[in-house]
Amino acid sequence: MSVRIEHAPRTVLETLQLERLQELLARLRRVPRGEGLPQIESLADLEKLPFTVKDDLRATYPLGMLAVPRDQLRRIHASSGTGGTPTVVAYTEHDLDVWSKVMARCLAMAGLKAGMVVHNAYGYGLFTGGLGFHQGAERLGALVVPVSGGVTARQATLLRDLEAQVLCCTPSYALHIAQGLREAGIEPDQLKSFLDTVPDRDRIDAKQLHHYSDILLDRVMRKQPALLQHISDPPPQLDRIPIGRPAALNKDLA
Repeated sequence: MSVRIEHAPRTVLETLQLERLQELLARLRRVPRGEGLPQIESLADLEKLPFTVKDDLRATYPLGMLAVPRDQLRRIHASSGTGGTPTVVAYTEHDLDVWSKVMARCLAMAGLKAGMVVHNAYGYGLFTGGLGFHQGAERLGALVVPVSGGVTARQATLLRDLEAQVLCCTPSYALHIAQGLREAGIEPDQLKSFLDTVPDRDRIDAKQLHHYSDILLDRVMRKQPALLQHISDPPPQLDRIPIGRPAALNKDLA
């Protein structure tokens, strides 16, 4: 993966963005729903383009908005449908390649490097979270542990035994994992490799992580008592935990 584009001047980025946008619109005009799309001469013309919203996807459920033949599709993802008809999104081989590159860039900016061990506790399946992080990490050359969500005791054990250096999950599920570490009797110094990739200026050691999980649990429970009954149930959809400075974390929790 080239990193030169990460440092490209704004003029270079805008030229590339305009070229790719015009190529996209040219493809979309080949299908009935895209025939009336306006011509775009500059990025300022973006305001001329219509939005695609969830209602459009629901109205054409399941695959009525495809712009390619179905035999070019390689994967389907979808929402849970709790708000009504599920929104279904189809991916071509090229889509999956772009997705992997984008996630690899995000992870690289967060400090992930080839050879690191990634404990991926996002949900897998129709939800896009787990597979997106999985693909991006592998694209960078990392070793991925696709543990997904749930079975917190196993999460704690695998973090220690496989010497994970990167944890991908929601902040709330990280609290469950911290609790699982305590219940399993896993000491902070047994997770040393988990902290090797965090710069000194941003480092939260394992003892602090245990301490902050207590603070978070205490303050969440005082502000949202109704959440207490759910504290042992991991959320069905998972997101990544950010790592920040202890001072900033204390400020956010005040």
